[in-house]
Amino acid sequence: MNDNASISNSTASAQPAEFDEHDLIAQRQHKRAQLLDLGIDPYPHAFAVSHRLEQIQAVDFAALVQAGEALSVPGRVQAIRRHGKLWFIDLGDARDGARLQLMVPRQDSNPQTLAVIENIDLGDIIGAHGTPVYTRTGEPTLRVDALTMLTKSLRPLPSFKSAAEPVGEELAARQPELAMLFGRKRRVLRQRARILQCLRAIFAERGYTEIETPYLNPHFGGAEARPFVTYVNALGQEVFLAISPEIELKRAIVGGFEEGAYTIARNFRNEGIDLSHNPEFTSLEVYVPYADYTAMMALTERLFSQSCVALHGVSQAPFKGVMLDFTPPWPRVEMLQSVTAATGLDVAKLDAEALRTGIVERGLADAYNLETLDEAALLARLTQAGLDSEGEHDPQRLRERLRRHRLHVPIEIDQEWDFLVLELFERYVEPTLIQPCHVVRHPARSTVLCKQDRQGRLSNGEGLIERFESFACGMELSNAYSELNDPMIQRALVEAQAQARDAGDDEAMPHNEAFLQSIEYGMPPCGGLGIGVDRLVMLLTDSASIRDVIAFPLVRRKEDAA
Repeated sequence: MNDNASISNSTASAQPAEFDEHDLIAQRQHKRAQLLDLGIDPYPHAFAVSHRLEQIQAVDFAALVQAGEALSVPGRVQAIRRHGKLWFIDLGDARDGARLQLMVPRQDSNPQTLAVIENIDLGDIIGAHGTPVYTRTGEPTLRVDALTMLTKSLRPLPSFKSAAEPVGEELAARQPELAMLFGRKRRVLRQRARILQCLRAIFAERGYTEIETPYLNPHFGGAEARPFVTYVNALGQEVFLAISPEIELKRAIVGGFEEGAYTIARNFRNEGIDLSHNPEFTSLEVYVPYADYTAMMALTERLFSQSCVALHGVSQAPFKGVMLDFTPPWPRVEMLQSVTAATGLDVAKLDAEALRTGIVERGLADAYNLETLDEAALLARLTQAGLDSEGEHDPQRLRERLRRHRLHVPIEIDQEWDFLVLELFERYVEPTLIQPCHVVRHPARSTVLCKQDRQGRLSNGEGLIERFESFACGMELSNAYSELNDPMIQRALVEAQAQARDAGDDEAMPHNEAFLQSIEYGMPPCGGLGIGVDRLVMLLTDSASIRDVIAFPLVRRKEDAA
């Protein structure tokens, strides 16, 4: 009757440790054939639903019993028991979701119901029609007068009864629907949807217009990243998957969306994969005319804090054992001051050559061969870099944590002052930024799309820009500018990037004449903000990996992983 467990007077047991999946599939295929022979379609076109399981769970069951009205409820079979002349079926929508007990009296059942019972398996989706009652033990139950097979499951599912997590990491990555059915992923994805609704509600309240930006572009830009390249046969030309929607949104601002414009879009970057990076990810970008980057700080704080309240009722949320407080205003951290405090080098006064000398003398550029370090040495390196081990002792996972902050490669000491400062920040400051904060006043060469800082040049002759990045738990959360709108400066900077690309920098922005001409038509002063939606969801749902918050994250093909 049931390939996972025989129906008896006890609860159906878990999937046997040793089983032949092919045999179980064959058994289920045979039951499918038996239903068809009896004229029962195991995959009907529809089912009239009066209540879903979660709706029943959310209401007063006693009121349903008192009303005495018949209900029609679909769900997945999680357990089957037989007690005398009664069958009991646990109907659920997921391992940790809503659940309802069905009671099926054999003597009162019609032939179709008996046929379904005789050919039922754990994991089948059935429809039950009956009356709500309480059993003698007080269990809320649906007394069934008709059962309908809605979907005959041909492949055995992991056990609904296992106390341990029944879906391993490998299976969850390759079959995310099982992580949704048995793990926490479905709940996280619903929370993600609520966060997106909250973000859009804030923008609607402000009157911003949502604009869909293209994923296929003849040029790429808006960030320094390696793009994915494809080919459009109809046009006979190579195109790029979008790495950022920034260029298109700025062109929309030129086009008259002075109320503000935003998008929530997929981005594609042909780069590494780790706990906080995925080649395909979602970003929110918004551009507000006549604002600057200080207004974007306030907007960032509101977006995060209100999303947190929408999920948790307060503006605090736990993440990896730390209670994060998103209540505005967040602290402002001067990038140069933070690097000086972490390294002892007064980077605002040192020119490039003096900074290189200081880095070398202090051993700040050194790399470590992580594969040769044991657990104690890896933990010591984490401490030196200001990183918390988070209770981890597995050497491989410690190495992965160090690699996230590029501590396995040396700093290229011949770089310009701007990039040396950025490297020092990423290594020695970024991992220490736990509570939400904004890091302000970045080196000028860190982007070509931002206005110069109004405070002027430093005493060492270097320039800064009006840019901030937001951080929490060592992760970058957002990036914002007072957007550059001087067309002559913008053209010069983009052309310099194009030259760098021609010289071999495959992450440099190529020449984009359409964008440059658009800025020449006139773009108003503008504040721009980009937020990594996946990381926002990670923080607010206490998810350790970006893969946990993406419905179907990219994985290596199984044949290539062998």
